[in-house]
Amino acid sequence: MVKALPLDVTTNTLRFRQFDPKPCKRFRNKRFTKGVMGAICFTDVNGGKTQSVIFDRDEFNITEARKWLRDHDFISTQKRLNPSGYSRKSSGKSNSPLTWLLVIGGVIGLSILSNKVRY
Repeated sequence: MVKALPLDVTTNTLRFRQFDPKPCKRFRNKRFTKGVMGAICFTDVNGGKTQSVIFDRDEFNITEARKWLRDHDFISTQKRLNPSGYSRKSSGKSNSPLTWLLVIGGVIGLSILSNKVRY
């Protein structure tokens, strides 16, 4: 069984993480197709691996995104976070503020990178 990772839902995107970004040294965005972009993770030991698949919400809803992921051999079973930051099966403890800073920083960083990358 694949461990369920958080599904990040924003106003404009759906982000399906494929693995924890902790080992990543740097990222690069790659457009897979219209409305689908990948955050490519680079570490010291690999040449690049898709860490997250990001869907444009104008092009995909959650069901369509999960189907696309399954059709392209990516992980699609993930827990959606409620806006408060608690998972649906929360123990009542909030996520660490540091975790949220890292997530927000990553989103801002990817937004900046996506503006510089030409497709």
